[in-house]
Amino acid sequence: MLLRQLSLANFRSYSNLDLELNPGLTTITGENGQGKSNLLEAIYFLAIGKSYRASVEKDLIYWHADFTDAYLIIAADIERKEGFSNIRIGLKPYDGSKISKQIRIDGIPRRITDLIGTLNAVLFSPEDMELVFGSPAGRRKYLDILLAQISRNYVRSLSKYQRILLQRNALLKRIKDKAALESELDFWDYSLSSEGAIILRQRVEAMDQLNRSANTLFNQLSGESNIEIKYSSTVDTDNQQEIESAMIKNLTLSRSYEIQRGSTLVGPHRDDMRLIVKGIDASKHVSRGQARLIALSLRLAESRLLSTMRGDPPIILLDDVFSELDVTRRSLVMDEISTYTQVIITSADSHLLGEKYLGDSTKLLLRNGVLLPEGSSTHGN
Repeated sequence: MLLRQLSLANFRSYSNLDLELNPGLTTITGENGQGKSNLLEAIYFLAIGKSYRASVEKDLIYWHADFTDAYLIIAADIERKEGFSNIRIGLKPYDGSKISKQIRIDGIPRRITDLIGTLNAVLFSPEDMELVFGSPAGRRKYLDILLAQISRNYVRSLSKYQRILLQRNALLKRIKDKAALESELDFWDYSLSSEGAIILRQRVEAMDQLNRSANTLFNQLSGESNIEIKYSSTVDTDNQQEIESAMIKNLTLSRSYEIQRGSTLVGPHRDDMRLIVKGIDASKHVSRGQARLIALSLRLAESRLLSTMRGDPPIILLDDVFSELDVTRRSLVMDEISTYTQVIITSADSHLLGEKYLGDSTKLLLRNGVLLPEGSSTHGN
């Protein structure tokens, strides 16, 4: 998979950008605050249909634009094993602070569920340490993004599950207020369990594969420890064929308590991906340095899994992840990712990567908001 052309309009620090990208390694260097991370954010937006950094999309609009008139565009020409495609995402403010999102693939209006999986990418960022120290919700999001890029069925089931969950929670509140009958939950229990079982099966299968790769990679990076990834669920997932019935059973058993709480307490929306080092939950005892290596191992394992499952290697995006790694570990990471078709790395200092890897790379410099290909004139702003 290749990103051939990236175009931005009114995106964060960029009023306008048109950038051609080559296969292999591309390095983007520049001082902090120049907008290097914004470029990778835009590319990853094309992959997952939303920002991994902004909680509200209006914050993505060009900082100096008139908000009411601004129209944000992220567009790309990509090359996949199936052929060439064009992706275009537009964000348009309306009615004060609201945002309208339009997605087009090859000129045809599409939904976000159609977009995910069109461009596959893996993003390594400093925030990845939250996979170790952060909340279960963050780790569930990690799994959802990975599996959504692998399987459209997963995206559809997740979307249905979230809609059913909202309906069931609303019903629980009505039952608590004596405005509905408890028996009405039966339909929603079966609906939630049907989609929840699909989500759980795919998460557990992916976890098994991630566990094998991440364990090997973490051992190489740390030189001492192994990591174990365990799926912690409110439902017994040992028997893959019985997940749906197990979820229905648990929902029935917890019904009284759920009515009191007005919230669904059983299902994949309550689960966690536990990271175990030396038999103990990593979040409780590892150092920040070890957490960084765990996160790197997860992202590298994610890259391997995406490549295997899709039969087309993802685009690898690394946002300033080398500055706190020693030379040996930088080399181990570079050896692993250099096998991918396209790798884009941001760094304050490209020399951190080592001359061995820079020989055939495309080197770009970002200065004063202007992106300068080496040996060329200004390319965008």
